[in-house]
Amino acid sequence: MIKCGGTTANNFISTKFDANKALDASSIRNLSLSSKSLIENPSSKDIKEINSRLAQFRFQGYHFVHGHSPLTCYAPENFFKFIILRNPIDRVISQILDWQRLEGTDLVNLPPQNRLFKLFTKKKSIYDIVKKWDSSELSRLNLSNMQTRLVFKSKMGLEHEFQSYSKKDQLKIAKEGLLEYDLIGITEEYNATAKELCILNKWCPPKPLTKLNSRQTNVEVDKKALDLLTQINNQDIELYEEALEVKTKKWSSEDYTIEEFELKYAEERTQILTPVFKNNTYLFDFNMPIIGNGFHFRDAENTSECAVWTGPSKETSLFFPVLAMSDINILLYIKGYADQSVKKTIEIEIDGNICEHKHQHLEGIESVLVVRHLPKKKYVHIKMRIDKVFASLDDKRLRGISLLKYGFSCNI
Repeated sequence: MIKCGGTTANNFISTKFDANKALDASSIRNLSLSSKSLIENPSSKDIKEINSRLAQFRFQGYHFVHGHSPLTCYAPENFFKFIILRNPIDRVISQILDWQRLEGTDLVNLPPQNRLFKLFTKKKSIYDIVKKWDSSELSRLNLSNMQTRLVFKSKMGLEHEFQSYSKKDQLKIAKEGLLEYDLIGITEEYNATAKELCILNKWCPPKPLTKLNSRQTNVEVDKKALDLLTQINNQDIELYEEALEVKTKKWSSEDYTIEEFELKYAEERTQILTPVFKNNTYLFDFNMPIIGNGFHFRDAENTSECAVWTGPSKETSLFFPVLAMSDINILLYIKGYADQSVKKTIEIEIDGNICEHKHQHLEGIESVLVVRHLPKKKYVHIKMRIDKVFASLDDKRLRGISLLKYGFSCNI
């Protein structure tokens, strides 16, 4: 759902799967047949049917399919279905602010009508923009009842026209569609949403998430603008209230800690990781599912240079499988530091015990951090602590250590 925190959620959930098993379906445009198509004289119905087949194809071979496209009705039965809704007025204001920040170079490749409307928003008040909500397809889709429309489409399929149904049926179908999701998240309760998502999927609970592509909505909006926004988003307001009621009935009221995850699920979860074995060394990389917390999202995913930064917190947890009751070396391949002072402050805790560590030189990276260890279980829980995190002019994220790989070697 656009401007509901989906970018952050999608990046977070992607880290729970192999990078090449996560698909951003929004990056694949629906088919629009040209005069050069091998399909002769396709009707609009033909194109909709082709796009429906394309939507189904996106689920083949992928474990996580995400994006702003209404695709859930095409998902296999065993897929976990998740959506985030937002206060409709805040969502629209956030969308307008997002348009207003765009530069001319951001608009060059847009269709002419969309480009003109986004240029129009840069010069006008929120009220003047909302008054024009019905002046283009872009404004109709984004400023009026978007959440209802997309939930409706997710329930019925891309081939069903939203406008061909009565307003009463549009909302009724959207409410029915909402109940088909395994979890309905709420933007205004983002970290609680992430916690609930992790409970239901037996994932390690996250530390507070840093929102991506976020726009502040605490701007002055006059009463006539708010009244008009309320009027043209009446369906979304009712749908959002329905989502809040579902949340109250279904969400867990209990806390969910990393200790609980370790006790109940860590051994099972870590067994999904398969290391690459070479020269008596078992290595994992961050294109694989990341089991832990205190990391930023992947950089350069689906490449050999895929790495993650620790942060924004100063403590990071990482779980992975090892050979129990064996003399091993825990290995952390460090690509670099946000600041060289970080290296001197590193503290390593493994399975509850503070451990001494050393650094070994390896060409092409900063170093390999090594800890000798005798694990008692089939997995280890490593905690890395540092004294301070850093941002830079090029990267505003608060960061500590950039990790490239991890794993262990056996002392035979």
